[in-house]
Amino acid sequence: MKIRQKSEFEFIVIMAALMSLVSLAIDALLPAMTNIGDTIGITDATNNQLLITMIFSRIRIWAINFWTII
Repeated sequence: MKIRQKSEFEFIVIMAALMSLVSLAIDALLPAMTNIGDTIGITDATNNQLLITMIFSRIRIWAINFWTII
């Protein structure tokens, strides 16, 4: 069985796709930030920024896990 080597081009394409999805998710999240914060029970408005941090961290974890199985 032939072992497939990872190329730089594949990595660049996957990372570019992930970053574009992150920017789309944040663009969709920003207008609804206060409503989402009210729904999940955030009392301090500055804690709404944690939503964006969680999106970035989850995408980073997913990318690391996805790249190891390719």
